[in-house]
Amino acid sequence: MPARAPSAPRAWTKPARLRPGDTVAVVAPAGPVPHLRLTQGIATLERLGLHVRLGAGVLSQTRYLAGDDRTRALDLVSLWANPSVKAVFCARGGYGSARIVDVLTPAFLAKHPKIFCGFSDITTLHEACARARLVSFYGPMAAWDLAHGAHRAPKTRAGARRLIAGARVTTSGGFDEASLRAMLFGASKGYRMAPAGGEALVKGRATGRLLGGCLSLLAASLGTPGQLDTRGAILLLEDEMEPPYRMDRMLTQLRRAGMFDRVRGIVLGDFPECEPDRGAGYALVDVLRDRLGDLGVPVLWRFPFGHTARPNLTLPLGVRATLDATRGALTIDESVTR
Repeated sequence: MPARAPSAPRAWTKPARLRPGDTVAVVAPAGPVPHLRLTQGIATLERLGLHVRLGAGVLSQTRYLAGDDRTRALDLVSLWANPSVKAVFCARGGYGSARIVDVLTPAFLAKHPKIFCGFSDITTLHEACARARLVSFYGPMAAWDLAHGAHRAPKTRAGARRLIAGARVTTSGGFDEASLRAMLFGASKGYRMAPAGGEALVKGRATGRLLGGCLSLLAASLGTPGQLDTRGAILLLEDEMEPPYRMDRMLTQLRRAGMFDRVRGIVLGDFPECEPDRGAGYALVDVLRDRLGDLGVPVLWRFPFGHTARPNLTLPLGVRATLDATRGALTIDESVTR
């Protein structure tokens, strides 16, 4: 009997786009949420024309978590499965997503495909979406960037560098409203992002599927069911408050695990508070070039997504995009919603 040909990879599912008047949920799958910032983020979502429903336990706290695991998981899946809710926004990151991620099974996500948005610790939940081949959105969260409002990005490299140099973990640059509207409300195909301040560590151009997130969370997921398949990917990497030796360790860990073997390109964030102490004799860029510069793919640094003091871009995970590291640009090559 002849051997069967391998089946074609399953297509990615795109969630329905948002429309004015839609109801969206805000949940807290990770760390505890400041009430004032949550209120400010809700006001921003309402200004965008959306109605907001809160998870029942969104303001709960159990040690460093936004309530116990059962409460956080129940909020997440109950609102995600609710047909009247068209998108799920995370309130904040912190820690805790890994403790409940297994409720987002491929079967559940296939049955309830909808917009999901967040970053940082939420990377773990994006990995669950990637495993189910559901497009998700690495973007602003209700009690952080959305709470700080829509800000204009600096137009010059000097202006961008000033914000980057002054970045602290308590600093938010707000969110980039243009990219959020384009990605979530449906004008995404051909959308080009070329923020000032980008730096090509390795020049070049490549096309691939956007995947990735917070570096420390990607490293922590190695060996778990959530580990990303990065073959053919434009890999997004960002983080904060990681000293250079730990950046080196995590990038080395990804190298040894084969996660860079077949990537097409890499986009790096701002990495606030990751520079070495003054007088160290080297800079973070030296570590990045050492660990990524020999991969033979374009590498763009200082793209404002995730942890950044500049307006946070909304990036769609699971869709094809073209990276032009030489020009500091990323173009979305297909519609990201339906």
